[in-house]
Amino acid sequence: MSEPLQLTSDLLLSSGSNRACYYHPYDANLCVKVLHKDSPRKTQTREINYFRFLKRRNIASPMVANLMDVVPTSRGTGVVFELVRDADGQVAKTVGHYLRQDDPDFNRMVVDKLDELIKHLVQQNIIFRDLITENVMLRRTGNNEYLPVVVDGIGHNDFLPLCDYFKVLGRRKNLRKWNREKYNWFNEFAVREEIVKIPKM
Repeated sequence: MSEPLQLTSDLLLSSGSNRACYYHPYDANLCVKVLHKDSPRKTQTREINYFRFLKRRNIASPMVANLMDVVPTSRGTGVVFELVRDADGQVAKTVGHYLRQDDPDFNRMVVDKLDELIKHLVQQNIIFRDLITENVMLRRTGNNEYLPVVVDGIGHNDFLPLCDYFKVLGRRKNLRKWNREKYNWFNEFAVREEIVKIPKM
């Protein structure tokens, strides 16, 4: 059994309501997510199982950060993910970060990228549960070129996962979730009226 990864406080990248995210101590292109002590394990277990399902089905996407491994750490079980970086090597910033800049022209581009993302997830039948603005990053791939990448909130908790095998059910589930939650996810931003019009399918 491998020695637990030592996740020291200086490696902390971000912290959310359920998990903390750390830079991987040995690989600059990876990060490690661990549950807070009082967070339920079931959400992380569902996530791990869903990514394993995607791998078995050979489903991968440049718009979804890949789960690479599950490892022991000094802070409990760690889930190792690709760390989303811009073309210049900097850690990519979230959709929320960019929308808070309140740049009308850039925000219109963000809306277009979100439209691309939702269409892509629906077409690939990748089920999402939580696309809050901090769960989607914009990877800068070139001069004024960006790729949306989901870094959290993928998967579901259906007892009978029919949506995984029947795309019409997956499409319905994703669009129902998006249309129900997009008002809450983007309500604080000036572009909310444009957000609610997508996906333009």
